Amino acid sequence: MFRRHIIKPFIIPRRVHRFYHVYRPLQITQTIISDNTPIHKSVISDLTFEDHYNIRSNIESLIQDYSKKDVPPITFEFLTSYHNQYPMTSSELYTLNIQIMNSLLTYTCRQLLTLQQLPYIAILNPKIEKTHELYLHTLTSLLDNKFPYDLYDKSRMKLLMRKFLDDHQDTLQILSEGMTEIMESYHQDSVFQFLNEHLQNRITMKLLATHYVELISQQERRPQPKSQDLLSGKIGIIQQDVPIASFIKRIYEFVNDLCLLKYDHQPINLIFTEGENIKFSCIPLILEYIMTEILKNSMRATIESSIKKNNESPKDVEISIFEASANKIMIRVRDYGGGIPQAIEKKIFDYSYTSTTPDNKDNSGKDIDDLHCSVTEDQMIPGETVHNIAGMGFGLPLCKTYLELFGGKIDIQSLSGRGTDVYITLTGPTPKMLQHNMATP
Repeated sequence: MFRRHIIKPFIIPRRVHRFYHVYRPLQITQTIISDNTPIHKSVISDLTFEDHYNIRSNIESLIQDYSKKDVPPITFEFLTSYHNQYPMTSSELYTLNIQIMNSLLTYTCRQLLTLQQLPYIAILNPKIEKTHELYLHTLTSLLDNKFPYDLYDKSRMKLLMRKFLDDHQDTLQILSEGMTEIMESYHQDSVFQFLNEHLQNRITMKLLATHYVELISQQERRPQPKSQDLLSGKIGIIQQDVPIASFIKRIYEFVNDLCLLKYDHQPINLIFTEGENIKFSCIPLILEYIMTEILKNSMRATIESSIKKNNESPKDVEISIFEASANKIMIRVRDYGGGIPQAIEKKIFDYSYTSTTPDNKDNSGKDIDDLHCSVTEDQMIPGETVHNIAGMGFGLPLCKTYLELFGGKIDIQSLSGRGTDVYITLTGPTPKMLQHNMATP
């Protein structure tokens, strides 16, 4: 269904080119030789008012048109749809590239449209304007392809996806700072609505691009000797049969080391009360991001509660893992860090809320968030490093967005003065989707 739905807009690729050839002159300069000295002159300077108007109108028409196109949400069914097709035929590669390109074009235009619809005071903000310019650049890169010929070139497509990921690596900090600066002049609910849509689109785009790069890389490496062990169970960004408890232990060890650096306090124990042997197929990058954020909050609360109680030994953080169905598990993280004050509990999923305060920083001005991201930058979702958003209140809202993207959820129950339970419902591909393992010839 995904495939049939998404091919249609690309049956007539000339339409894309018609807009792009109008847009592209904005990037062009002429070199004029005068007295043996080259002078670079913008083509725009020779355009009439009518030419400027037509160019702007066509760009806006493209953005309006593509932002309204329907694209199916990213699903595990789509992510696993090519794992048993090796090697990909030219037709299969072409279809996959159409799906990726059409989705990225649509989401890019949606990002541009929502940015353009912000109030005038937001558009004037240089940081928000920079974000808008980045997406215009992305639109140019996507359209700077010879349709349909470049869609058969996996090397070019892979390079395009890598460039997209590099361009959007450090954009959240700029956007979050810009939105924070206009918060007082722009209704808070409108800011939250904009951020919800913007970040969900951004996450989807980056997951699609990352999945494509991983999938093509796996196909390229597969014929090489001894590579099958490395690729066993991997389908793009999906990893089959992840030992969840061991995975969480690795994250815990890292966060615990950070707490020791920050607080110079005795280590916190992590104990598993249920489901220590459960294996589950999922996207490890997403689970790692979520568990790092949750454990960081739980362990920080536990240590700070211990300090307030005359440095008594901190209580253990408890993890319980339950199988809800063949493609769904629940992870409960329980701490005894004193709970969340009732006034704050209502705001924990708001983008404006953050627990980072001057009291949480050491002499170097670094919070545990900053330490966390500076060390694990290469282990996070591309572009989602925590230092980009530390102190901006993006941590839990992003966790919520990641989970809901694939039908999961996060719930928090807290008892002030005692502790907090975080319930994470994580979904994955069904056994039917995984019945053909990519690593199997």
